[in-house]
Amino acid sequence: FYCAYFTIRCPGFDLKIASSGVDTVRRKLQELARNMNDLKQAEKDLYTGLEVVYEFYLRGFSFAPVSLKKSDATRFRMEGDRLIPPFTAIAGLGEAAAQDIYEKRYMDFISVEDFAQACSKVSKTHIEQLRQAGAFGDMPETAQMSLF
Repeated sequence: FYCAYFTIRCPGFDLKIASSGVDTVRRKLQELARNMNDLKQAEKDLYTGLEVVYEFYLRGFSFAPVSLKKSDATRFRMEGDRLIPPFTAIAGLGEAAAQDIYEKRYMDFISVEDFAQACSKVSKTHIEQLRQAGAFGDMPETAQMSLF
């Protein structure tokens, strides 16, 4: 259910808030509820999405970090009791860049620099967003080795 809902029916999904845990989601819901009459449509969509995220957490599920090897370009996936967000769940990362990452994900990248060179549709801003989302794991920044 949650894979389908977040992929298809949830225009107000914010990965940064959603993956920060149940307490962060509850605080954001309370903040939005206090200003419900003054919310813009995007904030109302976010509120609706966060209600489902809150329920998701209460049912014992959690979010996995975005993963170069496991994330889909546009669809959420379940792995056990964890939901793996797609690349498009990262704010500002569009479908073209997400598809580029998805198509090249099976390459053996030795560094973030190597990844950036292989994915031509991924900007420096996208690289930083992927880094913040945890997509690179423990991948080194460059392939350069230090002798000292």
